[in-house]
Amino acid sequence: MGVDEKSAGAATTIRLSPEARAFYAAQAEAFGQMSMSSFIAMTLEGVMRETQGSNSDQPQRQLKHQIELTRDRVLHLFRSHGYEPQEIAVFLSEFGVTVSTLHDEKAFIDAISNELLDKVRRHFHAPYAWLGSEQNYSWQPRGIWYKSTEGAIRRLVALTKAGRMPEVLVLRSRKARFEEAFERGDKAAYEPVGIVIRKQHSQHGRVHKLYETWEFQRWNYGKCRHYLKALIEWIERQSKAPTLYDRIYVQGLSIDPGLLEKLQSGQLTPAEVLEIDRQDGSTMWYPDDLMDPKLSSEKSEIDYVLQHYCDQTVFDRYLAALTDRDLDSQPTESSQRLNKAVLETEEDL
Repeated sequence: MGVDEKSAGAATTIRLSPEARAFYAAQAEAFGQMSMSSFIAMTLEGVMRETQGSNSDQPQRQLKHQIELTRDRVLHLFRSHGYEPQEIAVFLSEFGVTVSTLHDEKAFIDAISNELLDKVRRHFHAPYAWLGSEQNYSWQPRGIWYKSTEGAIRRLVALTKAGRMPEVLVLRSRKARFEEAFERGDKAAYEPVGIVIRKQHSQHGRVHKLYETWEFQRWNYGKCRHYLKALIEWIERQSKAPTLYDRIYVQGLSIDPGLLEKLQSGQLTPAEVLEIDRQDGSTMWYPDDLMDPKLSSEKSEIDYVLQHYCDQTVFDRYLAALTDRDLDSQPTESSQRLNKAVLETEEDL
C-alpha cells in the first residue's frame, strides 16, 4: 500500500501480510476518522522518535528495559507452565509477594531479589543469566545421558523417590529418517535426538508439569545411539521389576523441525514447544521398540549395546533402590553408598 499523505512527501510502498493489514485497519478504525495509511505513518514516526531518543537518557532507558524484562521473564515462566496468579503468590510468598503485588507492576519489581530469582531458576531449570535479562536464551541443555548412562539413571531414580513421577520424552524431528542415519552415519542428513524429562510438582492439591531439558545428540553417530539405547533398556527393565514407587515411562515425540530447532537453541522453553506441538497434533513414536528384537529396525546393534553399554551391576543397583522402603533405616554399608549416589544431585528435584 502507499503512504502518500501531503505531509509525508514522496509516496512510499509498504508490503503488509494479511494479518498485519487486518490489524492496522482495525486500529485505524478504532482511532476514528483516520485512514489506514495515516495510522501506519503515525506508528512509524513514533517508532522513529522512540529509537532516536536523547543520548542523555539512554542508560536510564536501558536499565528500565532490563528491569522490566526480568519481571516479564519471571512471570512468563509461571504462566507458560499453567500457574494461576494465586499459585504464583503462594510460591513466592516468602518474598512478600501477594496477588496484589502481582497486580502492581512496580510493587512486583520491588519484590524481585537475587534470592527470588534463584528459587525460580531452580524450580524451572532456567539459566540465572536469562532471568537477569543478560542473554536471549531461555534454557541450557544439561549433558546428562551421553557417556553417562548411570548419571541419567541416578537422576531418574532420585526424581522417582522424591515423588516427581518423571516421564522420559525422547524427541526427534517429525521428518526424521533414522533408518538412513543408522545405515549411512554422517554421510546422511543430520538427525538430532534429545531428551526432555517431564515431572510433576504439587502445590496445595494442584499438579503442574515441569521440565528438564537434557542434551541433544545426533542419531548418525553410533555411540550416541548406544548410550540412549542403554538408558531405554534400563527403563524397560524397571517397568517389569519390583518397585515401591511409580513407574518411569518413556515416550517418543516427533516434533516440527522448526520447533525442535528453537528448543535446541533455547529460543523456546520445553513447556512452550510441547504445548505448540500438542496444538498442532503431536506425533508419537516408540523408543522402547529400538531394543526389541522383534520390532527394532536396528536389531543388528542390540547385542552390542547389551554387551558393551548395559552394566548389569549398575542396572541392578538402581533397580534395588526402587525396592528399599527406607534406605536410612538401619542402613548397611552398601545401602549407605547407594542412598548417597541416588539422592545427591546437583540441581533441586
